[in-house]
Amino acid sequence: MSAGPSTVILALLALAAVALTSVTIRLARVWLAAAEHPAPVSAWAPAVPAPAAPASARPGSLIRPAPAVAGGLPRRYRTITNPSILQVIATARQRFAALLPGAAGPHPAALYGEPGRADPVTGTTAWVLYLGYNLPARSPAQPAATAVRLLDGIGGSSRLNSWRVDPGPGGGAARCAVAVLSRTQVALCGWATARATAILVTPTRDTSVSELAAFLVAMRADLQPR
Repeated sequence: MSAGPSTVILALLALAAVALTSVTIRLARVWLAAAEHPAPVSAWAPAVPAPAAPASARPGSLIRPAPAVAGGLPRRYRTITNPSILQVIATARQRFAALLPGAAGPHPAALYGEPGRADPVTGTTAWVLYLGYNLPARSPAQPAATAVRLLDGIGGSSRLNSWRVDPGPGGGAARCAVAVLSRTQVALCGWATARATAILVTPTRDTSVSELAAFLVAMRADLQPR
């Protein structure tokens, strides 16, 4: 007789878990479809004046919207349906957004494919997630500290053992690390300058950290032209 209530509770918990996963997947799909065209700021949020010129017009800023090709990798516009990919994307996006200094406006974001390379788990084309943010003009120029904070923030509660890598001709500071997002081990490489900060994320089963560091230099030339 005592097993009855326990069985009901377990069933309800299982249903709740399924519902939470479904919500996470739906949110990730919505974000991928409209990351660069967010809804209007709600009434309770502080007003943000419209910029005098597009963000990409500032020297050293990230291009918005993200370009169709970056470092030879084509942007993926097809809807993502795999739950594991969507959960990794949603987690990275949420942690990245938490690092933005009070920004309510749009920021460049995109998913790029790696032609000729397949994800061994999903069977789909390997991918690289790009998230960027153009810093306000008043932001202090501390690229090295910003790069460390960027990697730690995406990594979550535990401090990552990130290391410095070549930022490329654009200068600034760049770092890479390995972290776990939604039970998936991912490679992280990010860079920062006085004008912008950005990060690349991809599962290590698809792309090693050293390969992603090379992608950073190649992709950055298109994402943040000098």
